[in-house]
Amino acid sequence: MSTAGLACFSRPLIFYFFLALLFTWANWLPRAMADRGLINIQTSGIITLIAGYGPALSAVLVAGLGQGRAGLRRLLAGLVRWRVGLRWYLAALLIPPVIQFSALGLHLILSRERLQLAAPARLPFGPDGLPLWGQVLMLFVIFILGFDGLGEEMGWRGYALPRLQEKRSALTSSLILGFFWAVWHLPYMLSVGSALADKPIILFLLNLLGISIVYTWIYNKTHGSTLLTILFHAVGNITGTLIAALVITAGDPRVYVFGTGLNWLLAIILLLRNPDLSRSEHASSEDAY
Repeated sequence: MSTAGLACFSRPLIFYFFLALLFTWANWLPRAMADRGLINIQTSGIITLIAGYGPALSAVLVAGLGQGRAGLRRLLAGLVRWRVGLRWYLAALLIPPVIQFSALGLHLILSRERLQLAAPARLPFGPDGLPLWGQVLMLFVIFILGFDGLGEEMGWRGYALPRLQEKRSALTSSLILGFFWAVWHLPYMLSVGSALADKPIILFLLNLLGISIVYTWIYNKTHGSTLLTILFHAVGNITGTLIAALVITAGDPRVYVFGTGLNWLLAIILLLRNPDLSRSEHASSEDAY
């Protein structure tokens, strides 16, 4: 590699976060500005979709150019690390719905509101006439293979997290990653009609900082399984989409506040039980900063 190339990778994490934001923001930010009438530009839907894979694409580029085939093998290994024990699959499948339905329940109890269900129940995916279970299955595949799952987790947890943990505690690594994770979403939050358009930015940041600690716990406990973090991410998004589609009262902002509080409660419990979140020996030898 040339001297200029080596200079680019002297601080691979900084370069990685820069590329992840650049790949995504280059499309999402103009789209958000166009939605708000600040500029007059049209963006292709397929380009917007590809832009959502910014974290994963950046991970492939930085790992490949920085460490060649060895770096790519290390990156891809987490995607096929599936022998992690049944309890971790149960954790990935059950924690998100328990947190989100508990948040909804707290809201209903404390506000003394009645549960109001939407009729007919309809998710924004799949052809007309597809039963609800088919819509959920389609949604699951979309969130696993889409940028919500593979496109984000291959980068955030697959590449960045193990390198952050080389020289930092699990807590510090989680908070740093949670910050960049939240910042990456900003153009999407500013897009009119997006799933995050009604979320206060500060509250969204606090939520991702808290849940990032839980992601680190799952990743470390499964010896670096990116696959399990993808599953955890997908189930969380599916649960949120289902609740929003089925329960009218789920739109109250206090539900999100309760969810953020519960995520932090779980994170604090995990840290009190095990401050290093059971760090495993899977960190890369690549320099961090």
